[in-house]
Amino acid sequence: MSKPELKVVENNDQSSDAIQEALEPADSFTEELPPLHIDPTSLDARIAGIESCSVARELAKHWASVTAFELEQEAARRQAKGDQ
Repeated sequence: MSKPELKVVENNDQSSDAIQEALEPADSFTEELPPLHIDPTSLDARIAGIESCSVARELAKHWASVTAFELEQEAARRQAKGDQ
């Protein structure tokens, strides 16, 4: 594959100083929002998935599903042994 070649095009209508002057008023209207504090024990935190014990809950769900799978596999092996 060949690299695409870029062509430099000059625009004589506006200089870079004019572009900067046009952008300055737009910057004056922006403002930074204050940080949002959510109590980790609140319902909002639970809905957003940022509660403090969510990692422990997810690990518990994982190991419960792994254990259920292993129990099903063991039951299937015992049933297969009994059929022979």
